[in-house]
Amino acid sequence: MQIVFEWFQPINLPATVLLILCLFYWLLVISGVLGMELFDLDVNLDTSIDGSMDVADISGAGLISRVFHFLHIGDVPFMIVFSIFSLFFWLFTNVVNHTWNANHDWLIGLIVFVTAMVGALGGTKLILQPFLGFFRSFDHRVKKMNEHVGESCIVDTADVSDKFGEGRIQTGESPVIIQIRNPNRFKFVRGDSAELVRFDQRGGFFEVRPIGEKMDPETQSS
Repeated sequence: MQIVFEWFQPINLPATVLLILCLFYWLLVISGVLGMELFDLDVNLDTSIDGSMDVADISGAGLISRVFHFLHIGDVPFMIVFSIFSLFFWLFTNVVNHTWNANHDWLIGLIVFVTAMVGALGGTKLILQPFLGFFRSFDHRVKKMNEHVGESCIVDTADVSDKFGEGRIQTGESPVIIQIRNPNRFKFVRGDSAELVRFDQRGGFFEVRPIGEKMDPETQSS
């Protein structure tokens, strides 16, 4: 229990709070309370780095942009990066304070805080580096699938529900087999044409509706 008590000491508390927030987030995602659309936050900072750096670049958005670029945010979902950073930050802070700052000295604690943050940045980058190819490939596949939104497909199953359905997109080469879903309960049979309305990144399927259909079936039938 003594080690748990140290986690919540003031000099370790910021790192502990960050880690708890990350764990709470992932519990909500796993339980389905939060959707995977929150998995990757929309980061609108310019992460490109040129050869010049003036005073404005060293502060504010310029510095944050460089940190994001260093951590590959944009290639890797933000919450994955943030979670790995929080874990390293928590480990470094607690281990170093436990080993060399048993008296909880604030000056030493501040030095440990800054050092742990820098170490966590380096550790996060080191861990993510081997997986960049995977994340970039996944992002490319998602973007490629999104390019088909608005096109039509041929239904290949006897029915399409909100849980099941398969179709194919006709291309100049071989057809692309896709998973399709029908959350609005339109009527489909094998061989029908369907419009691809939206690609669901989490489920890996397209939502579909009949070609030219603009209304929900309940509205149409009323």
